[in-house]
Amino acid sequence: MMRLALTWGGPKIDRPPVRAELDYTDKVIEYIERQAAGLNADPTALMLVAACAGIWERCIAAATVEPASGALAGVTPQMLALAGRDLALRGNSIWAIQVTPAGQVLLVPASSFDIAGGPDPASWRYSLDLAGPSLSGTRVYERDSVLHFRLQADAREPWRGASPLQSARLGFDLAAALEKAMRDETRLPVSRIVTVSGGRSESVDELSAKIAEGGVATTDVEGASPSGLHRIQASPSETAKALRSDLGEEICAAFGASPVLFAAQGDGSGQREAWRRFWAGTIAPVGRIIEAELQAQLDPAATVHFRDMRASDEDGMSRAISRRAAAYKTFRDAGIEDAEARRLAGLES
Repeated sequence: MMRLALTWGGPKIDRPPVRAELDYTDKVIEYIERQAAGLNADPTALMLVAACAGIWERCIAAATVEPASGALAGVTPQMLALAGRDLALRGNSIWAIQVTPAGQVLLVPASSFDIAGGPDPASWRYSLDLAGPSLSGTRVYERDSVLHFRLQADAREPWRGASPLQSARLGFDLAAALEKAMRDETRLPVSRIVTVSGGRSESVDELSAKIAEGGVATTDVEGASPSGLHRIQASPSETAKALRSDLGEEICAAFGASPVLFAAQGDGSGQREAWRRFWAGTIAPVGRIIEAELQAQLDPAATVHFRDMRASDEDGMSRAISRRAAAYKTFRDAGIEDAEARRLAGLES
């Protein structure tokens, strides 16, 4: 990979390109270390993480991108869905901008990438790994030929996006360790203790060994019936269950999603409010990031909005419109011009 000298008011600093994904050796080492520590090698294996990533994916796919033709024709719901999942799990989503022989814009997702360049994003050069069903390859693209959506974690490294998984890794590691502990407990074999009267009592060590092997152990229990059979199976403690619930809430918070959204049963008004906060406080800002990149790289007139998602809360929308109409009337009665009154009342589209 070609290295670029970075100069900005000081001595030259030659830095290697930033590798967006760990190479194979690093991944193997990380896997071994996490397995030795009793953690899942991949935090995305947690069901709640998959649920949060899934709701990001579906909501971003529901965005309305306008205009729907021209350079933005390649921004399809399928493309947005993959971008949403990439941002949720990796913090980056990079696409090569290609033009077909027919003149149509084709957006190709990068499975991994290198970035080189200086502090000016215009100087960045991308080495993208592009994969297909039977062919794959690596190509170098200039910044103006790449869509790079990213969730920025540190202003000192603006080229490096960070997902909630990376920003709150400790919590996900703890959740992974807890999941493993609970899984190990529930996988213990079912054992049975036969209680007899007047028979030979086995020691605690003997009983433990047989229970661990899923066998049958006998012991003397005063007052036990000759045919007493007791079934024993380990189950997660109440403390573990409570900790798992607390960690679940923290994981949802990291993704900007309320646990209420995933509740099988719950209060309808509470779920509508959780939904409103999710799309207004999480999905809409991510949409702004996507919109800014589309404007810079494809079409300056590009817009991304989620107004159609408000239809899921028609009652709330009706109440909000009623309040805005009342505010509009108040402004008009106060002598404010119509256009300004509509703007102040939030009735402008």
